[in-house]
Parts: sequence; structure tokens; C-alpha cells
Amino acid sequence: QIVEHLRGQLGGASPAPAAVAPREAAAVAPIQRFATRAHAEVAPGMAIGGLGSVQKLVVTDDGRGIAKHVVTGLLQLGLAATLVTEVPADAYGVVFLGGLRDVASEEQAIAVNREAFHAAKAVAARFATDGGVFVTVQDTGGDFGLSGEHADRAWLAGVAALLRTAAREWPKASLKAVDVEIADESAEQVGRRIVQELVNGGATLEVGLPRSGER
Repeated sequence: QIVEHLRGQLGGASPAPAAVAPREAAAVAPIQRFATRAHAEVAPGMAIGGLGSVQKLVVTDDGRGIAKHVVTGLLQLGLAATLVTEVPADAYGVVFLGGLRDVASEEQAIAVNREAFHAAKAVAARFATDGGVFVTVQDTGGDFGLSGEHADRAWLAGVAALLRTAAREWPKASLKAVDVEIADESAEQVGRRIVQELVNGGATLEVGLPRSGER
């Protein structure tokens, strides 16, 4: 679409390629390959920054009953958490659980990514200037799909990618992407693990919580 738009602006003619000076052989950097790997890390025992002072903390519905246990756990800690189906513009803290949803197709998974985008968009202007707390939670195996064992949920990877982008655009905000493997755990168990990460996991941007119990 970008190419077609530019061609239209140029009257249908393709632009002539610009002359490029040949590079010196010594100036060409060698090709490198970087692989992302997970590593074990002990939780620092402190909450994500700003969680205790959030004036309005909302938790989005995941459709599997996990959200209500997250809300209950946060309320027991004295945090005024509320379960919502849509993130309000005046929220100061957001825990997005859409990435835990049971998806049966690529389209449903892509819809979750759109939902995450709209949740971030709702608070983006204020978070960019004033900060806040924004947490995304997904289930892609507890390792952000690195093992390749959860290919059926691979399309949910965009949720964490959105969080990484927001981390660059909201320097004053506290952000965290959590990948928690549900497996055969109950909604209450998963909710408890998420709350524990929020109050003990510190400022680590991306945290995987596989069923093995390792972090």
C-alpha cells in the first residue's frame, strides 16, 4: 500500500534508484546472528514500581475466570483493583489478561492483539507524560514461545511485543510482560502466581512463569 501510494504521488512512475557510493571493504560489518534465550532469575522480592500508589487499578477479563482471582488477590493486599471488560481512559494501572484467553484460531488470537492495542491506546497519552503501571499477561508456554511447544498460541506473541514498544514510548511508566503457563492449573492457582509476580517480581520487563515453577 505504501508503494502504491508513492507511485500515485509520482504520477505512476517508479523513482530512479539513487546513486550509492561503493563501500570500502573494511567498513562493512560482519554478519552476526543473535538468539534470544531464557535464563533463570530469582524474584527480587519487591513489587513492580508504582503499584502501591496506583489510584485506579483495573484488571481485564480473560474469559477463563482467572481475572477475578487476580482482583481478589490484589484486594487482599490493600490495592483497589477492579475487574473490567474495557480499559477506561482514567486508569492509572492496567493488568491486561487477554493473552490468557482460550483461542481456537489465528483470527481469535489476532483479535486479542488488537484488544491489547486498544487497552494501551486508552491510557497512552497520560502514561507517556505522567507514567503509570501497565502489565500484560499471556500464555505462550511460560517462555514466550522459545521452546516452540505451543505453536497453536504463537499468534499471541504480539501482546508482549506491544509491551516492549510501550516501554520505549512511556519512559516514566512501570511495565511488565508476563508469560504464565496455565497447563492443568486451576484459575485460582494461575491468579495467585500472577499476583505473586506483581508484588515480588520487581522491575524485570519480561518474565516467564513455566509450570515447572522456575522463573
